[in-house]
Amino acid sequence: MPNERYEALILTIPEVTNDEAGEIEKLLDKKVQSLKGKLLSYDRWGKYQLAYPIKKNSYGVYYLARFDFPEAKKDDAIKEIKNLFDLKFNEVVMRYLLSHLGSNTSLEYKRPQSLDETPKDVDQFLKDNKMTGIAPRKSSLPESKPEEPARRGKVLKETEENIEE
Repeated sequence: MPNERYEALILTIPEVTNDEAGEIEKLLDKKVQSLKGKLLSYDRWGKYQLAYPIKKNSYGVYYLARFDFPEAKKDDAIKEIKNLFDLKFNEVVMRYLLSHLGSNTSLEYKRPQSLDETPKDVDQFLKDNKMTGIAPRKSSLPESKPEEPARRGKVLKETEENIEE
């Protein structure tokens, strides 16, 4: 009997620890095996800024888990995995999305760059991505001249005189 392939995209709180993430993986693997399935992969995608706050968090950490089940057990498996996230991990998992991939779907994917991997040096990033000349360097920006304090005082004095009249 053929297996059905699924994936779960899991969004956790930004403060998730490695122990909590490992516990999610361990219990998910245990649940999948109890349903005669196999956990194919469990990858940490990284920390991302969210489009809107979820449970008062503006950031979250994504994980992608892929697994398969025998076709006959797929309904029970989906129900059990939903219960695992809803009941066991309700403090750590903010959202999750279960998707059916099909049995012949490739396990390759392109993960977006996370905040953990964001370049810190803008000049190096521009050079690496052949984007030099796009952003002006700090030294080429025109210097702003501070206002003269005496002039501000004079304007204020003139205003006071106008009020007295």
